[in-house]
Amino acid sequence: MDTAQEIGKIQELAETFPSLRGHPHIWNWDPKALDEWAASVGSTGERLSTQFVLGVWNQFKEWRCGRFNVLDACTRWDREHWEAFCAWAVDPFTL
Repeated sequence: MDTAQEIGKIQELAETFPSLRGHPHIWNWDPKALDEWAASVGSTGERLSTQFVLGVWNQFKEWRCGRFNVLDACTRWDREHWEAFCAWAVDPFTL
């Protein structure tokens, strides 16, 4: 079972990505719905951010939106997204 602390931590991480800020599936934490949204209607930036956040949440699950690919992100993310990723990379965690 997911603890409130784990959910709070993943919500805070997701909010650091501009393309996910304020997303309803983040603040009403629903990883399956977030995955479905990113796979179906999310923009490329939203999909990449979602892939990353869901990978931190559960790196072993096969998410419908796909696995995060840092090389793909290199060519598509803007500076603010990279800053969010790099802030996580300084002290990385998975749940």
